[in-house]
Amino acid sequence: MFDHGAQTYKPENALKRAEELIAQEQPSRALNALHDVISNRKYRVWQACLEDIMLKHIDLCIDLRKGKHARDGLIQYRAICQQVNVGSLEKVIHHFLDEAETRAQKAQANSQDMASSLAIQDLEAEGETVEEAPETLMMRAVSGETTKDRTDREILMPWIKFLWEAYRTALDITRSNVKLEVIYHDTAKKAFGFCQRYQRKVEFRRLCDIVRLHYIQQGKFANPEQRAALMQNQDSFNRFIETRFKQLQVATHLDLWQEAYKSIEDIHGIITFFKKTPPAKQSIEYFDKLMKVFWVAKNYLFHAYACVKYHNYAFTLASSKLVKKEVNQDENQLVASKVLLAILCVPFWERQNSNRQKDELFTFNVNREKNLKITTLLGSSTIPTRASLILDLQNRKIVDQVYPELKELYEVMEVNFNPLTLCHKIPSVIEFITEKSQLRPYSQALKKVAAVRMVEQVCKVYDTMKVEELCRLCPYYTFGELEPLLVQVAKSGYPGINVAINHQTSTITLTDMQMNCDTLSGELALLNRKLEPVINQCVAAVVPPKKPAELPPQYFTVLAQQLEIEREAILERKRVIEERKEKQEQQEIDKAREMDQEEVLKQEGLKKAEMKRMQEEAAQREANRQKQLQQEEAENQSRALFSEIVNQKGATHLKKAVKQDESIIKDQDRLVEEAKKLISNAREERDKRLKDECKRLDYFERACREEERPLLQKLWQQKIEKEKESMAKSFQSTREQHRTAWEHGIAEKKRLGKMQKYWEKFRDEVLGERQAEEEEKHEAQLAREQQMRADQDEGDDDEEEQEDAEEEAEEEEEPEPPAQEEPKPAAQASNWRDEQPEPEPEPAPKPAAAAPAAGKWVPRHLR
Repeated sequence: MFDHGAQTYKPENALKRAEELIAQEQPSRALNALHDVISNRKYRVWQACLEDIMLKHIDLCIDLRKGKHARDGLIQYRAICQQVNVGSLEKVIHHFLDEAETRAQKAQANSQDMASSLAIQDLEAEGETVEEAPETLMMRAVSGETTKDRTDREILMPWIKFLWEAYRTALDITRSNVKLEVIYHDTAKKAFGFCQRYQRKVEFRRLCDIVRLHYIQQGKFANPEQRAALMQNQDSFNRFIETRFKQLQVATHLDLWQEAYKSIEDIHGIITFFKKTPPAKQSIEYFDKLMKVFWVAKNYLFHAYACVKYHNYAFTLASSKLVKKEVNQDENQLVASKVLLAILCVPFWERQNSNRQKDELFTFNVNREKNLKITTLLGSSTIPTRASLILDLQNRKIVDQVYPELKELYEVMEVNFNPLTLCHKIPSVIEFITEKSQLRPYSQALKKVAAVRMVEQVCKVYDTMKVEELCRLCPYYTFGELEPLLVQVAKSGYPGINVAINHQTSTITLTDMQMNCDTLSGELALLNRKLEPVINQCVAAVVPPKKPAELPPQYFTVLAQQLEIEREAILERKRVIEERKEKQEQQEIDKAREMDQEEVLKQEGLKKAEMKRMQEEAAQREANRQKQLQQEEAENQSRALFSEIVNQKGATHLKKAVKQDESIIKDQDRLVEEAKKLISNAREERDKRLKDECKRLDYFERACREEERPLLQKLWQQKIEKEKESMAKSFQSTREQHRTAWEHGIAEKKRLGKMQKYWEKFRDEVLGERQAEEEEKHEAQLAREQQMRADQDEGDDDEEEQEDAEEEAEEEEEPEPPAQEEPKPAAQASNWRDEQPEPEPEPAPKPAAAAPAAGKWVPRHLR
């Protein structure tokens, strides 16, 4: 209402005006002037001066910490230059982010300096230790915050919040645009670094959701041509992969393992979408992070499988010279030892790590579906087991590459059967592992697996055992630590261990041993392998070798027939087995297809629900943002209105009221009322001044007229005299002119009088000829009219005679009335003709006009 200075300047003048306002300490008005230029629709063509205006606009937004204005300005500037000069937009965004980061770093340094200064009570205190101020101690006791926390909240947090809004603004402006893809990924990596530097875990989760949503929208709303071009662009693939690996690094650094797992899923989704393979270094890093995630999640099976993949990529499958150069003998031993320990630490008693999983192929298992999904992240199609990992360990001869102190560990835990000494060999290995920082996490898991393996072997040898004896076999565990472990193994349903603990007698009973086919066959095979060399030695020592006896020929005939029968039986059995196998495989395929379809439907439902949730959150955030913008706009309008009202005359009482209560500035209704009151007072004062001025002018005018009246009369008399003199002079000159003209006319008449008689003669001749012609024409006309009148009179007489004849004929044809008819009354005796109305008397004919004289022309209506 009162913003008389609101004016839109041209781009070349706006920057100068902004500098002037800044020099006058009015940065808000300068920002509004620059914002009006950027938002004006007249200047939608990029100019070099617009870039300078935008840079100054960004500086003012940073100084005033107005992130919303910066966002609106960047959106308008993107519409101006994204088709002409994308580099200018990149320069502006980089300037925006760099300045915001610089301000945040300065705020952090100021906060640290202030915290250190406030913590010092006496600068002249002796000694190196400085006591804290009493106020600081009380505040920390009450609120639980240190001085640094308070200074950070007051100084650093506003700038961190502004920097976070700056990153979000840059990401929203540059998303879903191929031309701005480079700056988008640079901004995303800077934002991840911001979360890592300031330990912002909540903002990191939101940032991951934002980047994930942008990627989903870019793939969802792109047309087929854009989608194909994106899939074939190697640079885009590298940028997406680098951004996600940065996200994965920050997630592991902040110990956000769930976000790390989601980041790994994102990386796998990008690799699947682009159908490209990342470089060897990134693949190694990918499996390294997977190892950490699975270890934190205590998923030892997939941790071991990730270690195997890491080993394969780092040493076996990596063909790059750069990778080979980086790998040395120590690293080779370290990685191989990590693979060995990871495989040995996999609990063999858990259900998902055993081979019994094949019995669950025809039943839906949530864990199995989850494991299948994890397996795809590791680049495999089948779920690994502990047995398969051990087989891979043997095939790749990884045991030969480990540290010498660990080479015997595999034989002790997986090959040899010696329950009495198994756990006694573990402490030396644990001591060696503890010395290596990267192998130290495996110590506890290895102890647990060795203890369970010892109990399993003991169960195969003993039926009953004292608790003290069992504790002696496992020296690094007490019975209180070993008992929960045995309960956990029993709950898992592992058939190799079935124990009953009797606390009264302090004994352990190994009963009800469930021997399945696999276990029994393994035991029998082991027994056969051990007894075979002993039997051979005994037979060779007791019975001398005999020569083979010759059999009669009929034995060979019977043997051949029997072999043929057995061969046919074997072939039939093989055919049946093949049919059953094919049928079972077909059933498995159908079941897997149904499960895949169900999984696809489930994933689609989850994606839709997630998209709906994210859209609702985005809508809610947008609504909150719009509401906040409206509040800020209303507050700005109120402040502008207040500044204009304060500058008005008579607003002293409002200034005093604001000093007492600053909330009046935000009350726009009260400000409007004050403005109306000021306008009304100003109008009344103006009317009063005008009335007084009119009265003064009236008196002055009356006095002037009274004084000028005799002067005007004198001037009037002088004017009359001058006009009389002028009139006399004019009359005399006019008279002289008329006299001269009359004399000239008389002379001219005398000169032309000599030709009078010739002119009259010529006139008579011409008029005589014309009169003769007219008379001839008139006589001919009269003759024609008399002839026409005579013809008309003859025709009228013939018509009258014919009408009279017709009337007489009609009267003769009428019949006479009958004689028997009674006479009518006198009133009705008259003829029917008497009933006719009497004809009105015809008007008297007008007297005929007198006949014109012969030879005289008469008008047509009087003939």
